[in-house]
Amino acid sequence: MSKARSSIKLFLLGLLLALCVCFGVQALFYFGFDSGTGKTESNYFSTMSRFQSASTSAAEIAFAGSSITGRLPGREAGNERIANLGSDGGNALDGMRSLAQGKIPTPQWLVIELNTLVGEVGIGDSLVSRGVQGPWFDVSARMPLLGASSRPSSMLYAQLLNRQKVLTGEPLEVTIDDLTAVDGKTEEDFSERERRRIKDIVDAIEHLQQQGVKILLVNYPEKVVRDSNKIHKEATLGVLRKRLNVIYLDLGKQIPRNALQFTDSVHLGPESAARVLATITKTIRALN
Repeated sequence: MSKARSSIKLFLLGLLLALCVCFGVQALFYFGFDSGTGKTESNYFSTMSRFQSASTSAAEIAFAGSSITGRLPGREAGNERIANLGSDGGNALDGMRSLAQGKIPTPQWLVIELNTLVGEVGIGDSLVSRGVQGPWFDVSARMPLLGASSRPSSMLYAQLLNRQKVLTGEPLEVTIDDLTAVDGKTEEDFSERERRRIKDIVDAIEHLQQQGVKILLVNYPEKVVRDSNKIHKEATLGVLRKRLNVIYLDLGKQIPRNALQFTDSVHLGPESAARVLATITKTIRALN
């Protein structure tokens, strides 16, 4: 019996030692070689990486949107003042809900991506929203080695992806757009699913405004602009301008597409994403 107990103890000791070695190697790459990243091999974990980084403290500016927003360099990439709530495969409502529910500290400004705000989305809580509500989100947000950015497969993917981290860029000259000039559809012209989505968006924005958060609605440049998507964005603006007091910035109209680099039809390259971020932050400082 004593030999059996000794064998069990040795096994558990070896297991504990192996676990410590694994965490040590993980910590070396994460902290020592700055291998943590907001982009992983999974859309879900890429999004959770950004949300976990954003949850540690209140940011000056938060960005809510889809993977288009996710390309902007936020806190997960080293910009501490920026909380990036870009939801890969989702839209801005994932970030807005997390802020409204108190899972992410409220910023001074919230920049909401228009490009994917209403169209082609489902109803109800997304996988990301459910993940943020789970207990593991809070644990991993405060213990970086348990977070999405430090997963060994994520760090390996980031190295293989070899995407350069660019935190700053030269801002472009833009001006605030006149939202009252937008003549889009009325709310009755949308489908029932879209009307419910718009109601969720309006409710979330109104809740955040009551908490003192200033709202900037932004249309991001796209390499290829689909006519159907353009019509949908204009229609969304037409409804929101009647319901909300927000500021609008149409970067898609003001920034020439040949001034930016894209990795595909909609996603900005690292240098261009940094320039767009600098442009928005400069605009916000002017508004302040």
